[in-house]
Amino acid sequence: MITPTPPARPGRRFSNKLRPLAVDALDQAVSDLSELAELWAQAPDGSKWRQHIARLRDVLALPIPPQDETLFAI
Repeated sequence: MITPTPPARPGRRFSNKLRPLAVDALDQAVSDLSELAELWAQAPDGSKWRQHIARLRDVLALPIPPQDETLFAI
């Protein structure tokens, strides 16, 4: 499993509003319907490309905030 790590030299902050769009774009790039994913699957470094995309996605994906209210009692 690849764990997200911040860059050695942090650059500009990526807007939280853009993060879901970036994650969706990455998901589309690696989907079964993607010609890009199909071409990378044929390349010698295809698995490395997928690992990089997964790492980037993990870094961009926002953590789910904790829920303050209880929806139902257990």
